[in-house]
Amino acid sequence: MKILFFGGHELGKITLEYLLEKDKNVVAAVITETDNEWYDGLEEVTDKYNLKLFEEKNINNKKFVKKARNELKPDLIISVNFDQIFKKEIINITEKGCINIHASLLPEYRGRAPFNWAILKGEKETGITVHYINEGIDTGEIIMQEKIEIKKTDYIADILERVKQKYPEMINKSVDLIGNDEVEPVKQEKENGSYYGKRTPADGLIDWSQSVTDIYNLIRAVSHPYPGAFTYLSDEKVFIWRAEVEAEAANDEKPGKIIKKDNNKFLVQCGRGQLLVTDYEAEIEINMGDIFYGE
Repeated sequence: MKILFFGGHELGKITLEYLLEKDKNVVAAVITETDNEWYDGLEEVTDKYNLKLFEEKNINNKKFVKKARNELKPDLIISVNFDQIFKKEIINITEKGCINIHASLLPEYRGRAPFNWAILKGEKETGITVHYINEGIDTGEIIMQEKIEIKKTDYIADILERVKQKYPEMINKSVDLIGNDEVEPVKQEKENGSYYGKRTPADGLIDWSQSVTDIYNLIRAVSHPYPGAFTYLSDEKVFIWRAEVEAEAANDEKPGKIIKKDNNKFLVQCGRGQLLVTDYEAEIEINMGDIFYGE
């Protein structure tokens, strides 16, 4: 069964290499033509295994679709952390279909950045879903799913580390099921579930009028390797990478005010509760009594 692999970032890289190590017949790989380092990685694997690599700004253009259909002739298309939408011209190329791995328990958290959104929303669990690609956004039939716990102390990097091996294993198992015609697909009801959109670095701006729990969840959701949660002090941007919920009770202090400082840690008043900042990045000295603010 010939496979055409579309991917990006580290999860795409390790999944592609895992499939090749398992002797899956990957005929070529495709990445998006971009200067964004976030999507780097696949070329290391294609170089190592002497595999064809295509860089495409638009995978749905007629020239690439024709090349895929007439020259590559894949039986199955796999997408892992790929950032373009597959249209019917690509989807209809293969006999065995197109599959994607999505970082949520579909139909919940369709769309972009599902792990980040799950932490932001204070979820206690998330998961991974392998599903067929149709013309909707993450609405295709489900092949398999696996749940993942989100602990209160987990940051996004912890979740990403936890799923590193699960991604390649689940894709490989799905390929075997498809190759042996053993898939028992589960239909998604399109109207069920939830959808969340793309996040940008600007979405990391902290609103100190929110509760300490909401702010803590934001910090966990966008910390390394993402751009980070941030605030302002004297027109200087301050990044907050790690923190702890110190207290959840309200008091009369102004939100954003630093009410205590001890060495490299400081306590900030939130709309409700106090946040202990334990890891931050700033070009400016931070003192007790200072007040953080939005742009």
